Amino acid sequence: MNLAQADGFEVDIEEFLLNPAKLEQDWEESYTFFQRRTKNVEISMSAGGLLKCYFPLMPLCTHLSFNTKETILHDIRRNTAAEKINDILEYR
Repeated sequence: MNLAQADGFEVDIEEFLLNPAKLEQDWEESYTFFQRRTKNVEISMSAGGLLKCYFPLMPLCTHLSFNTKETILHDIRRNTAAEKINDILEYR
């Protein structure tokens, strides 16, 4: 058995080399896991172009009802970026 260690995890390299379907399944599961638990925003840069920033989706957000989400969307002021950020951070 040929094991490689990285950050406390042991990986059987031969298992992945001899069983590519297992590797593909593991990658697919990992991709699905992170796709469900991360979101992103695109920030318009002053020099032009967009910067895509990814962040974790907080578990609480997955339990908000549609009505609660709509209420939050309508209650947040959007006159300035600072006002929007403050309202989001202080929302109760």
